[in-house]
Amino acid sequence: MTTHHTKLVRKIQLMGGSTYIVSLPKEWALQAGIRRGSLVTLSLEPDGTIKIIPSGKKTREVSSTTIKVTHDTTRGILIREIMSRYLAGYKMIKIEFEVDNYELRRTVREIITRKLIGAEILHEDIREVILQILVNIEELPINVIVKRMTNVASNMLKDGIYGLSNINEIDKDTFKDIVERDDLVDKLYLYGLRQLHATIKGYLNIEEAGLHRLEEVLPYGVVLKSIERVADHAAYIAYNCIEMFEPLRSVKDVKGITDFANTIIKFFEDSINTFLEKDKINAHKLMDSIPIATREREKKLAQQLPRLSAKTAIPLRLIL
Repeated sequence: MTTHHTKLVRKIQLMGGSTYIVSLPKEWALQAGIRRGSLVTLSLEPDGTIKIIPSGKKTREVSSTTIKVTHDTTRGILIREIMSRYLAGYKMIKIEFEVDNYELRRTVREIITRKLIGAEILHEDIREVILQILVNIEELPINVIVKRMTNVASNMLKDGIYGLSNINEIDKDTFKDIVERDDLVDKLYLYGLRQLHATIKGYLNIEEAGLHRLEEVLPYGVVLKSIERVADHAAYIAYNCIEMFEPLRSVKDVKGITDFANTIIKFFEDSINTFLEKDKINAHKLMDSIPIATREREKKLAQQLPRLSAKTAIPLRLIL
């Protein structure tokens, strides 16, 4: 029996006037170790389908993969290869080096520290690094990931605005901390994509993933990406505050910008809440009112910038 996706049609039989019976493919049954008298588990899925699981067997999971690093492998190639294998759901990633390359081995250590949840180095020498993904993918449902990402991204924005409002009383470390927190959002984002991929492939039950239907995978993927972009913008604001630290200290009044920012943050938080709660009515209300009002406020704030010196107007425009 082929291992790729196969569709088989079976006719439903009625036995005893009340029990429906369907036959199982013999070749599949033999491969699964099913004999006469064997027990199977029927998992009733939220999308209306039934999954047949042979007793004592778990859903197949991808286990290990190997990345071969040659003299042509760049830092970018290695990062993308590691990321793609992580997202594919592999439990173990073996990286083999054709020749010793300290810089690329350091890249491996950097990427698992900054970007990958649950990844640990089990073995390392000059020719090989073995990564093990230790965290169980079902331990963090997708809705929890969305909430945590939203919390981190929202606080990055709030702290950035606080820093801008009190820039004469703080130092650059406040903004550096915000930039560094972007890595946590990236970690959660990649972990969320790994979970959604596992759900599509059948490695993870829909309910275990925190979903109700398989059709929710795409919307959750879009929301994860949107939150990740919000965090990127918050980091960009903080980065500009670092780069333009001294000019920004000469700005006397940023209340207009901070009030505008607080409106945007609330819109962001409310949007995520309506998505998680599947609140269609409030979602429409948000989309019909807030975007138009915020564009008008941004336009008015931008029109005020030419009154300032170029030294202060430029960093404020970058923040807007």
